[in-house]
Amino acid sequence: MTKLQDKKAITQLFAGLMAQPELFDNKEYDLSLDDFVEKIHKIIFAAMKNLHLNDAVKISPIEIDSYLSNYTDQYRIFNDNDGIDYLQKLEELGEPENFNMHYQRIKKFSFLRECKKVGIDVSDLYDDKIVDLKEEQKRNDKFDSMTLSDMAKHIELKMIEIREQFVNNSSVNGGHISENVRDIVESKRGTPNYGAPMA
Repeated sequence: MTKLQDKKAITQLFAGLMAQPELFDNKEYDLSLDDFVEKIHKIIFAAMKNLHLNDAVKISPIEIDSYLSNYTDQYRIFNDNDGIDYLQKLEELGEPENFNMHYQRIKKFSFLRECKKVGIDVSDLYDDKIVDLKEEQKRNDKFDSMTLSDMAKHIELKMIEIREQFVNNSSVNGGHISENVRDIVESKRGTPNYGAPMA
């Protein structure tokens, strides 16, 4: 695990996509290059997606290697990172049936990175600077128990609290219906109003 990504989850996600390329067509799984941090992962993901678009029924390490050999820079990065060995290991050890679990984890890290990119502090959701093992376990348990929706609500509540703290509420015109009711009743008992009488 490195900062704001989970390499093991990425490995399992790739295993799922290799075994079931039709997952690319599933609207529940909205994956993009932004879901990956490292170049090698982006390259492998793009290769698998393009192979699927070319009607690959099953995507193998050999097919990915063959596809990337047509692109000099990408193929060099792929080989520098022992891409074929990496893919063969994940094909052998992967658990494609747990695809959804790994997808959700990857999307949660993508959400954190996007928040951080726009300057939102996410250390209360996932502090990547923790070194104490017990604290790390507590952080991971909390993170694992949250859904993407929970995380989004947490960030929204932080923004609302900041807004309420700093936005001047006096500029809003409004009040309760009962405000000044006594003054209004007393003014009606006094001198009558001028104008056309009401029927």
